[in-house]
Amino acid sequence: MKKALTHLAEAYRLDPKLSSHEVVRDLGATNLELGNAPLALQQLEYYAERREYDAQGLYWLGRAYKAQNRSEEASLAFERAIEAARTAPAHLRRQAGKWGSQARSELRRS
Repeated sequence: MKKALTHLAEAYRLDPKLSSHEVVRDLGATNLELGNAPLALQQLEYYAERREYDAQGLYWLGRAYKAQNRSEEASLAFERAIEAARTAPAHLRRQAGKWGSQARSELRRS
């Protein structure tokens, strides 16, 4: 996982807007998985400001808030992820649906 972080950081260094900022989302998710929740939260908030209807980004944002014991903000992010998945364009609905389902699971655990 640390090797992935190195590659993502290099991709970000080369082009911060890579794939419509998805590299930032992936950096945040990877940092969260590696236990660096404060940095992950910063990265995921930045991403969500730019891609406010990305179910995957909103799911990870919710997880980052949850890791920081910010349960109200986590719930809001999970709810936004569910809504983003529900309203995703048809060609993205299957992929987005996965993140909406995971966000629902997180809300049930809260």
